Amino acid sequence: MWNKSVIAGLAVAIVGSAAILGWEALRPRLEEQQRVNTSDAMNSKGTILIGSDNFIGYYPVCSSHLRSLMQNEGYDVRCVDDAADYGKRFDKLNRGEIQFAVSTVDAYLLNGGATGFPGSIVAVIDQSQGADAILACTGKAKNIDDLKRQPDLTVAYTPKSPSEYLLKTSAIDFDIPHWRDVTKKSWRVEVGGSSEAAKKCASKAVDVAVLWEPDVTALLRKFPNDVVKILGTENTARLIVDVLIVRREYAQDNPEAVQALMRNYFKTLFYYRNDPAEAAADAAAYGRIDSEAIGSALKGVGWATLEENAALWLGLSVAGSQPQHGLIETIDRTNQILVEYGDFTKSPLPNNDPRVIVWSGFVDELYQHGVNNAVIDQKSADSLSHEFPELDEAAWTQLKEIGTLRVRPIMFQRGSGELSVSAKENIDRIADVVRSYPNFRILIEGHTSARGDPAVNLELSHERADAVTRYLMVTYGVRQNRIRAVGYGGTKPDKQHSEWPSRVVVKLVTEAY
Repeated sequence: MWNKSVIAGLAVAIVGSAAILGWEALRPRLEEQQRVNTSDAMNSKGTILIGSDNFIGYYPVCSSHLRSLMQNEGYDVRCVDDAADYGKRFDKLNRGEIQFAVSTVDAYLLNGGATGFPGSIVAVIDQSQGADAILACTGKAKNIDDLKRQPDLTVAYTPKSPSEYLLKTSAIDFDIPHWRDVTKKSWRVEVGGSSEAAKKCASKAVDVAVLWEPDVTALLRKFPNDVVKILGTENTARLIVDVLIVRREYAQDNPEAVQALMRNYFKTLFYYRNDPAEAAADAAAYGRIDSEAIGSALKGVGWATLEENAALWLGLSVAGSQPQHGLIETIDRTNQILVEYGDFTKSPLPNNDPRVIVWSGFVDELYQHGVNNAVIDQKSADSLSHEFPELDEAAWTQLKEIGTLRVRPIMFQRGSGELSVSAKENIDRIADVVRSYPNFRILIEGHTSARGDPAVNLELSHERADAVTRYLMVTYGVRQNRIRAVGYGGTKPDKQHSEWPSRVVVKLVTEAY
């Protein structure tokens, strides 16, 4: 029998050992927490991983510009290149190893069902407008009817890619029997990518090749008399559509992160649209495309702006346009093609409802509240003094006009640009109205009658517009980057209000993201 002292000693030893073991297990976590708390990582909101590949349509999503914008908001964004292995991509999305994925609609329908469609489509990235094509390589075919009549023609294509979907669509729409026969293998030459298909076409190892830019343009330039484009996606619409997909659980738990990524994506798209040279350089580097071929490659991609996402793809209410449900129609059409081709016996979507994989709420929120400002906290700041990014002259001319405000006449002394007391009172009313529209920029237009010296009238009109602009800036704190004054002299008479030839017009404008 052990005496009490021995038992007590053992107890102390056991407790001590447990404490040591507990400390050893806890120490790495405490050290990691210390590293975070004593570095810039303390302000990190987390890492966002996006499953992607090197198709140039995705370069804005994976650009250093977008990553920099996201870093400013505390997020580290990285793209994970899986070499277009869509099955692997959606499996990772399902397991939470990535938070977002980019994909074509057809690839998601083909591969997403295996994991229960783990993500929601939150935006359309682009559609192919010439980036994909069917080329005849040996002179045996000049059109689709030639393809029908010659079932022995060999075709090089990349499986599970937009190229294969273009083949399937052509087989269904133009009724090419041997292409529709999934058991017939003799015509199929499966390759590992567009460049490999291009090499087989150039060497005439195949009769037909389906490939994408820049290989399409390169082949047509190199063999203008031998290679013939039978069908290119520049002559199609909503056929090959790329989308941004977010993991459902991540979107529910981190809506602010999703909104930040999408907001900064559309900012990035706008940035590149206004700097074509940098866009071409970054796209060429991302897609590993020769600088001489990048121009034609970029022409083959039609990126969808925020407004186009809202009005043309997601059926949201946009002023001045009839909402279109382009994404739903594309999913329905793709479903039909895949079922008819034999990939599925029925739609892989639950209840054959395309809406179960679409979530338009994030685009709606962005469009309603603006990309530049997100949502302004009216309690913490007067919206009139909100900051806007700087624009150059060219960018100002490209802004979309929202509408002209109802402005009471702002009166000036004859030949003067000095504001009267009544003019200032009317500008005060303008400020009250503008305060209700915090996400739009302000364009102040000055106009005069057409009588007199045109040069003098032009100078006077600008002076008056500038006076209104300065008053709004000094009195209400409107930032310089938000407001612009321009004079038109007597070149734009107002036929509707001919009694006011000399006038100041206030318009709200915005970036077409």
